[in-house]
Amino acid sequence: MRPVVTLKQLIVGVFVLAIVCSLGSRELVKRRNAFLYDVTYHARRETEELRNLKDLEKMRREKNTGMTDRSLAKLQESSRLRATYHAKMKRKFQSAANHPWRNVGPIPEEPGEDLLWEGFIGEPVTPIDF
Repeated sequence: MRPVVTLKQLIVGVFVLAIVCSLGSRELVKRRNAFLYDVTYHARRETEELRNLKDLEKMRREKNTGMTDRSLAKLQESSRLRATYHAKMKRKFQSAANHPWRNVGPIPEEPGEDLLWEGFIGEPVTPIDF
């Protein structure tokens, strides 16, 4: 025996399905907007680090900065690592914004912090144990 579905039941079923899809799409729009914000953040940070690299190279050529070549090299390496990191994260979040239903996966820690401090202080920095 074939199940009988009335037109009224079909309309109610389609209405319920539309509500469920609407709620799901709102969440996807929120996720997409959050990912696009992250894309903007990492694009700005990448630009800042590339500008830092140019400024550090200029300082290295002028040699009147009061900083040693070793310190400038550490700062340049830190900026290079950070620029690469932010470019990678920008691409990752752009892909996530294009496919907001996918899982982003783990987000690695920003590199170069130790080199940055070594460049400023002039000696290796050890973590503090509490």
